[in-house]
Amino acid sequence: MEGEREGFCKECASKVEYAGMVYDAKADSASHGPKHSFEAAYAVFKYASIAKAVYRLKYQGKVEYGRTLGKIMWQKASSVLKEWEPDCILPVPLHENRKKKRGFNQSKVLSEALSEGLGIPIFPEMVLRCRDTKPMRNLNARERQNNLKKAFKIGQNDVKLKTILIVDDIYTTGATTDEISRLLLEAGASKTYVLTLGSDTEDVSAW
Repeated sequence: MEGEREGFCKECASKVEYAGMVYDAKADSASHGPKHSFEAAYAVFKYASIAKAVYRLKYQGKVEYGRTLGKIMWQKASSVLKEWEPDCILPVPLHENRKKKRGFNQSKVLSEALSEGLGIPIFPEMVLRCRDTKPMRNLNARERQNNLKKAFKIGQNDVKLKTILIVDDIYTTGATTDEISRLLLEAGASKTYVLTLGSDTEDVSAW
C-alpha cells in the first residue's frame, strides 16, 4: 500500500470508493430511520472497495495497512472532525480473548494515526469489552442489539471529557458504537461521534 496515490497501490486505487456521512441525528430527526445515541457517524470508504485491505489488516497481521488507512481517514474526514471538535479518541475495544488471538486491536491502530493527525489523546481503557460476543457479520439488527447486552463497561471513569470520538473499522447498523455511546453519555460525556474506516450499509444515505 505504501508509496502510491493516497497510500494505495495502483490496482486498489482504481477500485476505492468513498462513502461519507452514514448517520446525522440532526438531518435524520424527521425521518423514520434508526435513532442512535451518538450525534453523527462518518465512514470514509465503502467497505466492499477496501475489503481485501481490511482482511489483511485484521487476519493477516498487516498492521502497517492500519497505519496507512488511519492517515487516510484523518485526511478524508478532516472537515467533519474540525466541526465535531472531539477532546479524545476511543477505539472500539476488543475482548481480551480476541485481542490475544489477533495480537492487536485494529481500531486502536487506526486511532493512533488519527491521534497523531488531530493532536488529541487516545483513551483505549475508557470502555472495556467484558463479554466475548458472537461475530456480528451474520446477525440482523435485533440480534446485534441482543448480542451486545452487557458486553461493555466503563473502565476509566476519572477522565472528564465532553466530546468523544469513537473509532471502529466498519459501520453496519451502528449497534456497537451506539451501545458504547450510551455508556459514555451515562458516565458524563456531553456528545459522542463515530468515525469508521468503512461502511457496508447498502445505501449509506439511508443511515
